[in-house]
Amino acid sequence: MTPLQKPRDLTHAELDGLSWDQLINAIETRFNSCVQVRTASKKAYINAYLHQLWAKPQGFVPTLQAASSTAQATPLAPQPQHPKPHPVVTSKFTITMDPSTIALRGPKGDPATIVRSLQTAIRQLFQGSKPSVTLLSGRWSSQLSSNFVLTFAGQPSNDAVLHLRSVLLSLFQPGTSLVPQWGYMRVIVHSVPVVLDDKGSCPSSDDLVAELSLNEACKGLQVINPPKWLKTTIEPEKTQSSIIFSFLDEDGSRLACLTTSPLFLFGSLCVAKLFNSLPLVHQCE
Repeated sequence: MTPLQKPRDLTHAELDGLSWDQLINAIETRFNSCVQVRTASKKAYINAYLHQLWAKPQGFVPTLQAASSTAQATPLAPQPQHPKPHPVVTSKFTITMDPSTIALRGPKGDPATIVRSLQTAIRQLFQGSKPSVTLLSGRWSSQLSSNFVLTFAGQPSNDAVLHLRSVLLSLFQPGTSLVPQWGYMRVIVHSVPVVLDDKGSCPSSDDLVAELSLNEACKGLQVINPPKWLKTTIEPEKTQSSIIFSFLDEDGSRLACLTTSPLFLFGSLCVAKLFNSLPLVHQCE
């Protein structure tokens, strides 16, 4: 076996495939040294080779020696390989509310106190069985926002979390909504006729729901925020205005249907578009 000018490091499997003489030659070639003990076992020579690779810095040339002809090579144990930590997978949902109604009915604004109360309510709801979701933590979205961001373990389905909507919103003022991190769609519908009743009032949210449900594109929508007028006050001379509402649409198909299909409200053709202005759902980090 002719020594190589720059021998490469051999793996354990490659060393195990060498003969007794080849192992000695590999050690002497790789480390430019002389093996003085030639009666050790094949395993001892493999361990000695690997020991030099693990224990010595690059470029260091060792001299292999033994205390006696019967000595067995005792390599240092390799440094333990610590497993790389796996990233923690979590999902976020946002409780949105009017900034003017930030007060809570129960605990004060400490996020940890709120989360502990919600965790207790979830456990009580399942009465000893394993809850379908695990709430980990919560925080206020920012100092300027009244949104509260909930963090759940893993990737529970939107349906599983929204099924607990009443529990998760129980500590917050009425009018709040539970918004998922993904699948949340908000649309604006333009050119909606302003049809006033006998008292001069605009159609209510329930009236708008009834009108929307008459359209094939709106049937079966999982509504998160019911429709409401974009402007809280509509000028008397206005005959048309816009409404907004949000719904769950995980694959985007319902949004595509709404924005491409004819939409009729109060006897008039209206136009639905994606509403990009979402200040209440912004999750500040």
